[in-house]
Amino acid sequence: MNGTQLEYKMRDVSGLTMFFPPVSVARSLNVFWISVILFSAGYTFSSSLYSLAAIFQGLQIIGLVGVVFACFSLAGSDKISGYLQLFLIVYMLWQIFFMIRGDYQDIKYEDMKSLIFNGNYGVACVLIPLTVLLPVSLISIKKLIDASFISFFLYIIFSIVLLTDLLNPDPLDAFSREALETSVKFLAFPAGFILLTFDLHSNRRKIFALIVFFLSIVLAIIRARRGVLLMDGIVAIFAFTFYFFRSSKKIGWALAIVYFMVLGYQFYTLEFSLKKIHFLGNLFDKGLENTRTYVEDCFYSSMTPVDWIIGKGYNTGYRCPGIDESVFGSSIRKVIETDYLQLVLNGGMVNLLLLLAIILPAVFLGFFKSSNLFCKKAATWIMIWLFFLYPSNGYTFSIFHISMWLMVALCYNAKFRSLSDQVILNYFTKEIKQNTSGKA
Repeated sequence: MNGTQLEYKMRDVSGLTMFFPPVSVARSLNVFWISVILFSAGYTFSSSLYSLAAIFQGLQIIGLVGVVFACFSLAGSDKISGYLQLFLIVYMLWQIFFMIRGDYQDIKYEDMKSLIFNGNYGVACVLIPLTVLLPVSLISIKKLIDASFISFFLYIIFSIVLLTDLLNPDPLDAFSREALETSVKFLAFPAGFILLTFDLHSNRRKIFALIVFFLSIVLAIIRARRGVLLMDGIVAIFAFTFYFFRSSKKIGWALAIVYFMVLGYQFYTLEFSLKKIHFLGNLFDKGLENTRTYVEDCFYSSMTPVDWIIGKGYNTGYRCPGIDESVFGSSIRKVIETDYLQLVLNGGMVNLLLLLAIILPAVFLGFFKSSNLFCKKAATWIMIWLFFLYPSNGYTFSIFHISMWLMVALCYNAKFRSLSDQVILNYFTKEIKQNTSGKA
């Protein structure tokens, strides 16, 4: 199929803007993703390089303004389904409701800064679901991929600058722990999306994404961060599963899987010997140690029936003596690392159920009502984000969280779901870019 025929087929399947959006839309998408990188990278660096925090927070302000501007510019450029539109409005109104109900009494200057600049629990995170209003197009995916690779470069720079801290052998060192988890969540984890959509990328990009992915795994093993390892493991399993079923060498891969299972069992039986290896020592020492039950019990005991339904409001907390008192200055802890419970803490079960009412139908549509493999991978990426909400907090101002909502928008879009695998694949190859004079 030549370039003219392919372009005609694209126009016929889903309309011109699916592939060749107006210049103003492309520019607004550039502004959006550059702003996202400024905010998320600014937060990552400012949370570790305290002496330069003011500079990075300045970049965060620019990023936040850019995101709001781009969202207003892009909103309404595509029609969204009535169901999604209704629940998005209700969901955003509920965010406003629990924000108004929040605890802002006696709030100090540093606490106010944290509410603005914190990429994990700050007010800016509430804006992320509006990503579903971005144009549903292949160029939106391309911009996401480009932004992800920029974040990988920043992750490498961050890891080099803080390498001594990231390699700190003390598993209890809070600074090193937070530096690792923040950098992975905000800069490195989109590598999982690249591995999941491996067929759309050049070999050079695949190798770079693999390097970033494995670097995050190695550092997580050294720091004994089980949550990071769990999420990397889930991504690796899904990515390999998609690769396996598309591979022409299934027998060879099947034999390799059996071999590594046997090898893994042998390593398991040598657990006590492996503890002596310095590289694995922290991870085996931590093992299955339960570090969450006490905090969760404190959370449960502080919640009334009304709190479970509508939440306590934003910036409120639960009594948890002995945990992070140096951070919160009292026994009232305002965050809980299990994000499902954090969503309930802020907005109750209503908050969580509204979120699931938007996301789960997108997963169903992507898996069962689509004509292309990309939508199934998009649904898988949404499920990975849902898994992430237990071992960590995924409701963040990060490329990972934003990409999840973009996948939700794609799965709701009937035109995108009707695209063929070949049309999507051709968009990301040189053929179409050469035959359309770079218009894509």
